[in-house]
Amino acid sequence: MMQLHSLPASMAHDSFDMHTAYLVPGSRAVAPEDVGADGVGTVLMWSSFNLALNWYRAYNWYCKENLGVVFGADHTYKFDAQGTAHLTLNMIAPDQSGHRLAFGPVGSQNNATTKYAMQIVRDHCQEILRLYSCLNLSI
Repeated sequence: MMQLHSLPASMAHDSFDMHTAYLVPGSRAVAPEDVGADGVGTVLMWSSFNLALNWYRAYNWYCKENLGVVFGADHTYKFDAQGTAHLTLNMIAPDQSGHRLAFGPVGSQNNATTKYAMQIVRDHCQEILRLYSCLNLSI
């Protein structure tokens, strides 16, 4: 059985590396009847250091030449037999290649939920970049 881990709990394991999946800080599980006035319910976004660094890579590869990148969101119901809504967040390059940042189940496809997921993933990617920059690690 897979255990859900926060970033700090995942990092505490000896097996933690660039590819270890963890829940993005800010992820939350909310029962449908407990969705607040903001309309945001469950948002469980999974990422890894390697995926989070795709944010930097996309900007570094394409924005230096002013080619631009787009932060893309894609909703799908194909990940499980129950038809749970899932969201994938990607950086889309000018050549139409996608670079995944995070993915996971969400309680709704409404704008508030998508915007919340994009915000926590963006903030997390920027935090991982700051961490790597401070440690002078190669990206």
